Amino acid sequence: DVNAVDSNGLSALMMAVRLNDEPMVRRLLTAAAIDVHLSCRSGLTAFDYSFLYCNSLVIARLLHEAGALIN
Repeated sequence: DVNAVDSNGLSALMMAVRLNDEPMVRRLLTAAAIDVHLSCRSGLTAFDYSFLYCNSLVIARLLHEAGALIN
């Protein structure tokens, strides 16, 4: 399940963003079932993590193009 989460509510997409792993983010975003709107236990989404942890405009743009909304 591409949207499975760990005990903190982090999905594979959130982890890839936190690690600034652009190739993995791209790969995950190609999955038809990917949910870019998932939030962790703290209420943060992958889009939020793109600014808080990796500060990557490229990753933020990829997420936005995939439908992620700015909170």
